[in-house]
Amino acid sequence: MSRIGRFNLVVLSGSAKPSASIGQTLGPLGINMMTFFKEFNERTKNISKNVPIQVTLEPLNDRTYRFYLRTPTVVWFIRRCARVPMFSPTAKHHTVGSITLAEVSFVFHIAKCKRMDPPLINLSLKSICKYIIGTCNSMGIQVCKELDDEAKKKYFVDVNQLDNIKKDIRTRNKHQKRSKK
Repeated sequence: MSRIGRFNLVVLSGSAKPSASIGQTLGPLGINMMTFFKEFNERTKNISKNVPIQVTLEPLNDRTYRFYLRTPTVVWFIRRCARVPMFSPTAKHHTVGSITLAEVSFVFHIAKCKRMDPPLINLSLKSICKYIIGTCNSMGIQVCKELDDEAKKKYFVDVNQLDNIKKDIRTRNKHQKRSKK
């Protein structure tokens, strides 16, 4: 049994259902989607629902498969920590959010989660933390000692509303681009 290829997917944990993007990947390989989703949901039942899990899928010649789960992307963790719906397109010139040193402990916890991902498995926690802080800077999120009250009001957004706000911003930007043409 040899491996046909390797495919990377992002699937929401706990409540995975057939969708067009996953169906386009699994369909041509002859993988039964319902068995895949049943196995995936079983393996992610201890993870909070709707967390985007990175899946590496390796189909084999005999129409069986193996799949490996990885933690969500660093961007997803940072977005939740900073409570920012969208990141700055010009990060050096425009800051869209802040993380205080009290919240930097989240960086350490993110690093502990990401430590088991294959690309980062041999790196120290310190270098993974630097990588995460660098990612914050490149996304327009400032890491500072503490926030003043004005910044707290400006940057505070309910975590559950982030995805809806992001969709609203994207549709607004599309309408602005169309109106310019």
